[in-house]
Amino acid sequence: TIHKGHYATLFNFDNNTGEVTSGFSNSGDVISSFVTNDYCDFTDSGDYLYILKDNIEIWRHDATTFNFNTFVISGELIASGDWNHIKRGPDGNMYFINSNGFLDKITDPDGSPILSENILDLNGSASIFFPNTMNSCSITPYILVSDVCIGDSTTFLSSLPIEPDSLFWTIDGVGINDTVYSISYFTEYYNEPNELNVTFNYYYDSSWYEIDQTSYIFAQPSVTLPEDILACDGDIVEVSVSETPYTILWSTQETTPSIDIEYPGTYSVVVENGLCFASDEIVIDFLHEPYADLDDLVICDEIIEVTLDATNVNTDEYLWSTEEETSSISVSTSGLYSVTLSNDCFTIIEDVTVTYVLFPESLVESHYTLCESDTLHLTSNYVFGDIAWNNGDIGPNASFYEEGSYFVTIDHLGCFSQDLFEVETIPYVDVNTLIAPNIITTNNDGTNDVFRLFDNTRPEVDFCNYVTLSVDLTVYNRWGNILHEGGCLWDGSSSSGNTMNEATYYYLISARSECGEHSSTNELEGTIQILR
Repeated sequence: TIHKGHYATLFNFDNNTGEVTSGFSNSGDVISSFVTNDYCDFTDSGDYLYILKDNIEIWRHDATTFNFNTFVISGELIASGDWNHIKRGPDGNMYFINSNGFLDKITDPDGSPILSENILDLNGSASIFFPNTMNSCSITPYILVSDVCIGDSTTFLSSLPIEPDSLFWTIDGVGINDTVYSISYFTEYYNEPNELNVTFNYYYDSSWYEIDQTSYIFAQPSVTLPEDILACDGDIVEVSVSETPYTILWSTQETTPSIDIEYPGTYSVVVENGLCFASDEIVIDFLHEPYADLDDLVICDEIIEVTLDATNVNTDEYLWSTEEETSSISVSTSGLYSVTLSNDCFTIIEDVTVTYVLFPESLVESHYTLCESDTLHLTSNYVFGDIAWNNGDIGPNASFYEEGSYFVTIDHLGCFSQDLFEVETIPYVDVNTLIAPNIITTNNDGTNDVFRLFDNTRPEVDFCNYVTLSVDLTVYNRWGNILHEGGCLWDGSSSSGNTMNEATYYYLISARSECGEHSSTNELEGTIQILR
């Protein structure tokens, strides 16, 4: 039955006995978005109900179920168009009158329905309705007494193919013959759960007949879930309903009085008693552990104020190691900062390091001197991070053995600095290794023409050119007269510039050599002979 615009009433009818048993009434909302469900008819098997909705769509529903939820969900759209009426034909096909006055047909309505359009021009003779011929209705007498919930009216309905001479109903064995119970259709209200044994009595052609049916007035169940719950992440929340003799079905498909919930969401429960049900829902959420999305900070070459922000939705209270209780703080000094994050479930501590990398104005001096055959040891003025020298040394210390241009590079936590410097080699000789010649030839042949200190291992080296060497030379003749005084060498001439004759002369030498931390002194005396 289609009624109330978009509702369907469905009952189980036994063709053999004429008995109408349980089903649903006034409950099957067959897609409320439609204004009306105009006409319907069952397939030949009775397994499907075809419904013409708003005259524009043909839907098929499972008529073997008597649960209204299953009935509604089973709906499937078969075709869309424009029709005025629906009727099952004697051949088992479903027929439709379309708005153009033609006959359409759905073949195999119980299986895989196929719509054929404009199979017959009705010439306007039946452009709106089919003739009132027998279709799904049985001519077998039957009664319908609806199963209902407390609060709904019970419908008593009889259907006879003939007009009886007399009729009356008995309910629970009590016959009532007043004007209410002596009609074919009426409603009655019951305010307590009940099982009604109903008998419909009618008199026809000198005989009384009876049709029996049992109907039920179901108690309306109730269910109330707790208020929404906010639990701690990792907890298992138990949600329960009160003890009930009725069927319980949770949205998790569990049927126990209580369920355990581990994940956030909206959970619902339905308590069902026959056609009557009650439902409620609860929202479960979980409070997660706080966290601070803090990254260590490195600031190069300058002191600037930075903000440490620990704000997150899971935290109710903040406490920094600086005693501040805000979600963020501003700092301008290097150090380890910690923040305690708390909510009703958790307390955690997060740390963050702020480092200001400030290189000195210079990592090394710009110029160094290196004494000959010595080693120059340098240490960078900044000793942190990855330090590399271009002589191949790694670390804050480096050693240099020869003069040249060099640089040092530092990478500290992504901050970079580089300095260039020069190393100059200064010649140095230990004067104690020097000796004086005992013969010179002043013939200007370029060999042994002058008197000077020398090293047997390096006779070609003129040490008088060493800036680190200081020599005070005095030359005497045999009578003790000073011929030459001062300087590092003697060319065999007197202080007046006269060339001295071949002879033997006497000398005194005071020598001193200094370079860095190295120094040496020596006093030498002896004779020297001039030959030509």
